[in-house]
Amino acid sequence: NKTSIKPDLFKQFKNTTKEKLKSTPLQGLKSFNSLDDKHPAKKYLVKRKIPEEFFGKLFYTDRFQAYVNTIRPGTFNELNKQYEHPRLVIPFYDVDDEVFAIQGRAFGKEQPKYITIKLQENKQKIYGLNTINLHKRLYIVEGPLDSLFLDNCIAAAGADLVLPVETKDVVFVFDNEPRNKHIIDRMYKVIDKDYSLIIWPDNIREKDINEMIIKGKTKSQVQQIISD
Repeated sequence: NKTSIKPDLFKQFKNTTKEKLKSTPLQGLKSFNSLDDKHPAKKYLVKRKIPEEFFGKLFYTDRFQAYVNTIRPGTFNELNKQYEHPRLVIPFYDVDDEVFAIQGRAFGKEQPKYITIKLQENKQKIYGLNTINLHKRLYIVEGPLDSLFLDNCIAAAGADLVLPVETKDVVFVFDNEPRNKHIIDRMYKVIDKDYSLIIWPDNIREKDINEMIIKGKTKSQVQQIISD
């Protein structure tokens, strides 16, 4: 994977400032628009063609385990440093712009690739609630990064998602993995509930929207494929 980063590349870019977002779960993190352009984490986002307009809403930590234990003490065993490596931190905001969960995404081959930490257990893991218009057609994808390439889009990995809208004007956009039994099962559930979904054309080989963008498609081209 050409977009992966080995953890040791981060060592020369340790945090040297005390930039903090006070009184929030994001305290002590650095947003990507504040990182040096040579920082490997920022290069990672650039390689993935993440729109720069979102760099201020995505964050970096060089010690994910220690960070999580500051916002939810005892989450990880201090004696086991399994998760003590750099990760991209993706905040989940509710409709009131309050952070209720964070997702740590690995830069390299660290497993699991995604670790989601809920700060309010009663809320579903839905990304993008603070930016959508519930009176327009709503698109639902699986990954937060994919959602950044579609208009009026949320990301929800939960199989039994309870939608925040009554309308049926909703389009589910699953990853392009036609032999993935888990995804196929979820597609059947969506069909049974009479929602719309996209079945990717045979000529689309990329596994998800971000990969389509990396391979050269524009945001409008992807949106048009979905509309068609």
